[in-house]
Amino acid sequence: MENIEDTLLEPGADRALSDGRVHLYWAKLDEAIDDATAAHLCGSLAWDELERARRFKFMLDTQRYMRCRGLLRALVGAYAGRPPSAVVFTYASAGKPRLASNHYNLCFNVSHTEGTAVLAFARSEVGVDIENIHAAEIAEEVAELFAGKDEFGHISELPANERQKAVLQLWTRKEALLKAAGTGMIADLCSVQAGIRSTIVTARLPCSMQDDWAVEDIERAPDIVGAIAYPRGTQDRWMRRDFQVSLRSLEFRAP
Repeated sequence: MENIEDTLLEPGADRALSDGRVHLYWAKLDEAIDDATAAHLCGSLAWDELERARRFKFMLDTQRYMRCRGLLRALVGAYAGRPPSAVVFTYASAGKPRLASNHYNLCFNVSHTEGTAVLAFARSEVGVDIENIHAAEIAEEVAELFAGKDEFGHISELPANERQKAVLQLWTRKEALLKAAGTGMIADLCSVQAGIRSTIVTARLPCSMQDDWAVEDIERAPDIVGAIAYPRGTQDRWMRRDFQVSLRSLEFRAP
């Protein structure tokens, strides 16, 4: 994994985000930052984002949300060549954000768990989801509510100490798939075939116009499981590039 350079965040910089490639940016939302950086992150948010931030019960959740949205704006702005505060989002019916004026053909998606965030950028629809193994305790029995018969059978065959991770891995696959398709949560998750026997699979959604999706496992640390989903096209697998980004290194300069 690369440490992101400041120049990568400069508006207009060349990121070589061509078809069949995805960039993943990993960030620690709880890292210590100075007041000026915090003010820049919060100051770039739109009124609806600030309103949502106010609805969180705990201050830590508010801080993480605002920092994640500020980082999203910084990265979208860098790809689109505009300052973070000038980025305007529209939202699909299920809540997936898009650029209001997207002649850049930029697609993106965000997930965070506890203090870890990942932001995915591509030229085609993309979905990403991560979960912290220790924070998201899901009983094996609960998996029956969203796992297909074959998927649940495979989980049941695993050693007891491997099942929790397998359940969460399957959940992140289905969540990433639904986020990529932009459908939001559906009633029958068992009908979403996301596989579990290999690290990259072809998946299908009964409610999607896209015939086939690729779902690929991603790992950040031993306690984090996750997945990305993207349309299955002429390439069986997208080229992926991961970056570790520090909130302290963000630069908010106009193009």
